[in-house]
Amino acid sequence: MPDIIHVWTDDPVSCAATLKGEKFKDVKKVEFVFNEEGKEIGRAEAKLDAGSGKAEGKWEKAKGPEKPALVRKLHYHVELDGKPLTNFPEEIHVWAKEVEVLAKDKDDHPYEGAMARIQNSSEKNDKEAANVLRKTDKDGKIVWRLAFPGPVQVEWEPPYFLLDKKWSKNTGIEWEAKVERISPIKLSWPPPGEPHKQWVNLDADDKHPEYGPTVKVKVVADGAMEKGKKVHLKAEYHKDNSTRTPMTGAKAPNEKLEVAKDPDAKGGAEFDLPVGYAGGDIITVSVGSTDKCEDGKVVIETWRKLQYEVMAPESMKARLEEESKCWKLKTATRTWATQRLAAIHVVYEERAGHIYPDKSVKKFLVDGPFIGKPAGKYYICSSAQAFDNPEPATFGKSDKRSIFMRVCDVAARSEAAALAEQTLQAAEKNFVVPGDILPMDPGDGSASISDVSWQAVVDKTAYPKHPGLDGSGKPKKGTFSPSAIELLTQTTYKVVLSGDARKLAGPAGDKNCPIKVSWKWKLAVILNGSARGMKQLMCLARPANAVACTICHELGHTMGMTILGSGDYKRDPPEGMPVPDPVGTGAGIYYDGHGHRGGHCAHGLSDSDRALGSYDDVQGTCIMFGAGGDEENPARDAFCPQCIKYLKGRNLSDIEAGWDGRGKDQSDTAMED
Repeated sequence: MPDIIHVWTDDPVSCAATLKGEKFKDVKKVEFVFNEEGKEIGRAEAKLDAGSGKAEGKWEKAKGPEKPALVRKLHYHVELDGKPLTNFPEEIHVWAKEVEVLAKDKDDHPYEGAMARIQNSSEKNDKEAANVLRKTDKDGKIVWRLAFPGPVQVEWEPPYFLLDKKWSKNTGIEWEAKVERISPIKLSWPPPGEPHKQWVNLDADDKHPEYGPTVKVKVVADGAMEKGKKVHLKAEYHKDNSTRTPMTGAKAPNEKLEVAKDPDAKGGAEFDLPVGYAGGDIITVSVGSTDKCEDGKVVIETWRKLQYEVMAPESMKARLEEESKCWKLKTATRTWATQRLAAIHVVYEERAGHIYPDKSVKKFLVDGPFIGKPAGKYYICSSAQAFDNPEPATFGKSDKRSIFMRVCDVAARSEAAALAEQTLQAAEKNFVVPGDILPMDPGDGSASISDVSWQAVVDKTAYPKHPGLDGSGKPKKGTFSPSAIELLTQTTYKVVLSGDARKLAGPAGDKNCPIKVSWKWKLAVILNGSARGMKQLMCLARPANAVACTICHELGHTMGMTILGSGDYKRDPPEGMPVPDPVGTGAGIYYDGHGHRGGHCAHGLSDSDRALGSYDDVQGTCIMFGAGGDEENPARDAFCPQCIKYLKGRNLSDIEAGWDGRGKDQSDTAMED
């Protein structure tokens, strides 16, 4: 296919043809004839070289397009002695030399200084192109000489935009439009790029704009703003956000908030964007100088931050580690807890650690072997000590988002004093405790054994003169020191007789008889931890992950779990969220009792297991199940989906006195694990 000839308006067009064959040898006149849509518009006589048959001619001035057309498409052919050579058509594109751009303001006045981008490509060589920026003159005009014979495209360069988003003229060489100057804006806060973490439960602070449930979105102008223009913001609340009632001004999941403000003197603006109190909500924020909000974007993710302080005696340093001159929980424990709490968008940080002398709790220290541990002193503590008695050291300033954590090696509470008895036929004998016992009441430190007495068991019919009978014929009896009940370990003890009882002890006979020993003791209920108000008790003499699980469990209680509609452990749900079904109703998993103390979660139990009266012999999989063991890889490996939903919906601005929808929280009753 013959090449197209590209020329500028009024430029000469050189044409050439080669005539071959006998029929051309007598030709006298060769002409190039130019036409447009079949109509002749010009001729150029050619010089013919009879020897070679080559004919050359020139059209002195190519006729260009009529305004506003950019190109005129012509054809030419060869005529021999007035007769057209029809099998020799060629095409010529005659291009205008200049493009004219006119800008006006909204009042139809010339707009001086508007910037346009002009792009011009070559039809002859697709690798050639021009891309230039030009500014309108005082008459609102740009006249630009084309770089190549070829198409032209004109666009207004930001901050200049088409008024009403359309051109008056935008073809050929005449481009005309009304324009307006809209300066783009930039996000100043939150910084664009990585998702921004907003700590929604912390108090708003001008020095920390990342604190609080309202984000101050700040934008700055990238140039002067025209009078009357607005700064626009669009916030899109993710469809999977919490279903708690949105805070005033915020939106529900899958809704949008769109606002516009007049710019300040510098062309910027500040928006108060409510993101709410829930954790894990995602809000995509876009800003712009037009309602398209295309100038800047940032994703906001809501988080909550809670803190704790640790207090421990000197003897417990081995169960802690020192970091930056602060005694902290073990790294492995903190890591496991951090990973699980991240699922509810909570960060739990240690703000201080306090070590106090062993002498402050001397009567609560036991030797390691007594509790099945290596040699050394181990600290026993109860809820009563942790919650009701003065601390042996001073915690930091009270804060509605900070927990005071007393740590120990054995966490326990004592049962009410109960009567116990054993009958011996020897001076001393070992026995198994029907539960657990400690050398002291873990609450007040008083002796766990009291009122020890003995009585001879004599068959008076067979042995009326037995030495175990007194002068009146009654069985001899007496009292012992509490040391007669010798505690060997927390699960074994030995009864040691002395005096007359020791002499008499033996199988029934004429000189010996069994001795019945009676006493009162306070057995202990061993705990992993407990929580009440802003205080927690935590047992650390356990595997690192088991400790971490209990930390998450007790913090879950402090954050208001689980949700129960009635009873001593009533917990209202976050505002706007329903009360879930309890165990015994449909697929309900939240329960109170069943062998545990407090409100807990039975996620992971089968239907038949949930129907049991006691859950002591089954194991749930949610961290909020009512009891855990000492395994390094806890069965309670994570918060279940339902607990995650409610924990993410909690307002954790004040975990002592009030989150939205807390209701009548029985906070004076300790939760235990």
